[in-house]
Amino acid sequence: MVDARRVLFIDLTAGTTRTEEVDASGTLGLGGKVLGLRLLEQYLDPEVGPLAPENVVVLTPSRLVAYSMSGSDRFGAFTKSPLTGVWLESYCGGSFARTLCETGWEAVVISGSAPTPIRLHVDAEGAQLLLASGLWGRDTFAVEAEILAKLDKRSAVLSIGVAGEKLVSVACVMHQQAHTLGRG
Repeated sequence: MVDARRVLFIDLTAGTTRTEEVDASGTLGLGGKVLGLRLLEQYLDPEVGPLAPENVVVLTPSRLVAYSMSGSDRFGAFTKSPLTGVWLESYCGGSFARTLCETGWEAVVISGSAPTPIRLHVDAEGAQLLLASGLWGRDTFAVEAEILAKLDKRSAVLSIGVAGEKLVSVACVMHQQAHTLGRG
């Protein structure tokens, strides 16, 4: 029996998205870290540089987030580290894991490099790439507040901030002002 997972793929360079049922046999029905590692192994060329458009970032929510258990509201990010050039896995709390789980995606795989500032909007149907030039150069608190003001109540935002925009190797992804993906 094949263990297929519903995965959303986003190519920022091409400006395209696609849905794929990915074979996750051997993951014992687990998601989160196990699925993130499997997808990274399948879609990341080990020779690719960490800041190259061909690098991928895999986001996976914990399988336990659906149960609303204390401490289970986590998601992982898996990629090649811009700081070390090797493996990076980072985990973050907050509402993003629950929100991603509610969309039905078991993972999101992001690759490429957008030619202009964009923001990525993910929902149950897929993803949209939206212009974000008005958000560029602003701190993460302001960006998150502005985006959330325009979305449904149960939405979540990840933002890279000025350091991420400038490709600083120790930049972090921020969520809800106090949750961070970084230090891989």
